[in-house]
Amino acid sequence: MRAFIEDKLEKMIQQNTTRRDFAQKMQEIIDNYNTGGSTNEYYYREMVNFAEDLKKEEERPYPLRTHGRRT
Repeated sequence: MRAFIEDKLEKMIQQNTTRRDFAQKMQEIIDNYNTGGSTNEYYYREMVNFAEDLKKEEERPYPLRTHGRRT
């Protein structure tokens, strides 16, 4: 699941660099788990919630930039 989300997130960031906050949030979830700050169940739930947020973000239209202007 983690690899799938990481791949999806990378593609989304390539399309829109303002999505970098999602990468930071995912890293926080992983770091919290790795330091023993969460159980497997909590980690899984956090990753599922994160994946749902990514899906919503992916479906959200975002303004395209053309020559420094938003269209």
